[in-house]
Amino acid sequence: INSYRKVRIRRMGGISIDMCNFQSIGEVGPGDSFVQVGAGVTRKTLNEALRHTGMQFMVDPGADATIGGMTACGASGTAAVKYGTMRENVLAMTAVLPPTSIS
Repeated sequence: INSYRKVRIRRMGGISIDMCNFQSIGEVGPGDSFVQVGAGVTRKTLNEALRHTGMQFMVDPGADATIGGMTACGASGTAAVKYGTMRENVLAMTAVLPPTSIS
């Protein structure tokens, strides 16, 4: 979540959670077309990890945003017509919802 959204949420009585330390990237094997990543992984870091596979994460909002932030705002970018937006690129997500349920 960018700083503008954090300020807005706090003013409205909500909370914001910094997910920048969630930087895990799962293993990508030959022939796989998906990878598990933490919300704090940036687009550039993910592409560096994918480089050896010949794959690339093509959602590019113009900044080195985190995957979690891009998912939260439905990022797209200049390559969206050809490669899709975050909506088409996120296959599954695990979320912790209030009070403590995992979805």
